[in-house]
Parts: sequence; C-alpha cells; structure tokens
Amino acid sequence: IDELTNLLNALSALPDVAAFSLYVSFGCPESLNATRFQSPLPAVRFLQYADPGDTPPPPFLRIQLHYQFVLRELFERRHHSHVLLLEDDLQLSPDLLPFLRQTNALLAADASLVCVSAFNDHALGENADPRLLKRSSFFPNLGLLFPRRGYDALWKDQPLDATTNGWDHWLRIRAASLRLECLFPVAPRVRHVVSANSSTVSRALAARLQAYPLVQESRVDLGDLSYLLRTNYERSLLRLFVHPDDQFRVLRGMALDSHRSLAGGPSLPDNRVRYLACDLQDPEVVVVPGKSGREAAVALRYHERVVV
Repeated sequence: IDELTNLLNALSALPDVAAFSLYVSFGCPESLNATRFQSPLPAVRFLQYADPGDTPPPPFLRIQLHYQFVLRELFERRHHSHVLLLEDDLQLSPDLLPFLRQTNALLAADASLVCVSAFNDHALGENADPRLLKRSSFFPNLGLLFPRRGYDALWKDQPLDATTNGWDHWLRIRAASLRLECLFPVAPRVRHVVSANSSTVSRALAARLQAYPLVQESRVDLGDLSYLLRTNYERSLLRLFVHPDDQFRVLRGMALDSHRSLAGGPSLPDNRVRYLACDLQDPEVVVVPGKSGREAAVALRYHERVVV
C-alpha cells in the first residue's frame, strides 16, 4: 500500500499529469483490492483483475495475464489511444511525461516502432546522455508506453496459457519475431526503488539498482529524433561495422527477408577483424563491471573503432 501511495503521489507531482487518465489495477485480489486501498488522488479509477480459473496461475503467467487484462480493458473497452504501464515500486523522473510526449511522434511516423520504454537495462555501462535514445526488440521492461497499434500487433487476441520466465521475455520474443522494436532512453526516466515487498529485496540487487542514473531535469529537449527512424538508424549502425564503400550494398541486403538472405543474399564484407588483448590502461577499451568485478577480456576493433 505504501509503495502504491508513493507512486501516485509522485505521479501527481509530474507536469501535465492532469491531461492523463489514471488507473490502478490490482493483480493479486487476495492481497489488495479497491475496497482496501484509499487513493491519495480522487481522480484515480480502479480496475480489478480476476484469474481465469478457480486456482491462481503460476506467478509469471499471472503477471502476464494481468498485463493483457489492463491493456484490453483500456484499449478495447475504454478506447484510449495510448497506455503507459507503471509498476508500484518505481521511482519517476520529473522528465517522464515530457519524454513520452516527445517520443510519441516517432510511434506515429515509423510502423516498425510499437512502444516506448522509460528504462535502460544497460544504463550503468553507458554515458547517461539524457538526450540520446536507442531502439531494440530486446525491450527494457519498465515504464512501457503502447499506442493502440502496438497493442494490436503484440497483445491483442494472443492465447496466453503458458509462460517461460516472465511476460517481458514473451514480449521480446514476439516483437523480434515480427521485426518490431521499441525506443528507450540511454538515461532512464524510471528505476526500481528498493523494497522488502518486491524482487528488489536482495542486498546485491538493491545496491545495483540504486546505482542506476535517473534524469533529474524537469524537461529535456530531445531535439530532432529522425535518426531513430528505422532506415536512418540502420545506416548509423552500419557506420560502426561496415566500410563506407560497402554500406549501400549491405543496407540493400538487410532489406531482404530472412529466407532469401539465408538462401544466398549479400553477405557482410570481410572487416578484417583482429582481437585486442584487454589493457586496462588503453583509453580505447571500455571496461564494464562483470560478475567477478572489473572484467573485459576481449575487444573487437572494426575500422579503428572498439566495440565492447
């Protein structure tokens, strides 16, 4: 209850929040429901998930079914144009809503984009530039904004009767299979708060989560975002790995479907990759924290660039 209250209070402090409809959906009715929760915000409306059978499904599947219920309710029955999903144990950047407003235009401009995330799983190893975004089918799974088109492509009418290791893993596989992607910021606009009632209770994990950057400015101007359109983005990636003389041919080859490519489409040129022994004093080698401390065994140099 405290976490949910804190999240709603944080939402109420965000600029332009009055332009949004706020809902709270309870995914474990045996633990918490609308009759037991007093919202600090009078405008909040409540949704109540119910399990499909008499016995609660396994935890991961239950979370997935809950997400599907919320999206179906808000898109198909209440006809909202977009849905932003926030878990109750999140800390919010004051730039969260301005960030989503600016990136939403890309969702309308590029059919291959189906959501915007407010988190970056790899933020600890990046430069935390608040203006920079990336795109990927490997969804950073916190603070997801879906347009109706994204819901129709990924979630609508999907039979959810089993799951592997979580709804987010299922979502990544589905998006990748459809060649669809999500935008996410280098510098997160949300992060987990450490809580004894959630998966963040582990001391080691808690210390790691607290180290994640969180944008503190109230509004960051993201500038021209056209570099994130699929064609532009793929060209920018080619510049990292492919010699300029080969970029057009390789880009044209990337447009082929997988079956044609595997059957003998254009292959990547030989980049004459050579391995570099990791030297912690080498300014061109990025050292990232690993499970056993500071480790970076090998870096690859492509045309005088180091990729870690």
